[in-house]
Amino acid sequence: MSQQLSIFSTGILCWHCNNDPGTKESNAYHWNGFFDQDEKIKVCNLCKTHHYNFKLKGTNAGKYSEIPVFVKQNQHNKK
Repeated sequence: MSQQLSIFSTGILCWHCNNDPGTKESNAYHWNGFFDQDEKIKVCNLCKTHHYNFKLKGTNAGKYSEIPVFVKQNQHNKK
């Protein structure tokens, strides 16, 4: 499944790939990823599978603690 990346930079980087995927196409106030409360890191949706494979090797294996990352209104319009 192909994902469309937002043209808006948020300044929020994925812990795994170090890229800013922008905001979700369906909601400009949600970063295109999540915050893992167990690992205390932000993960973009493109790295989600890699992240859970990584997480399986650690002490938080089997835990699911995704929460959305909200982008401030003026933050998602930065170039």
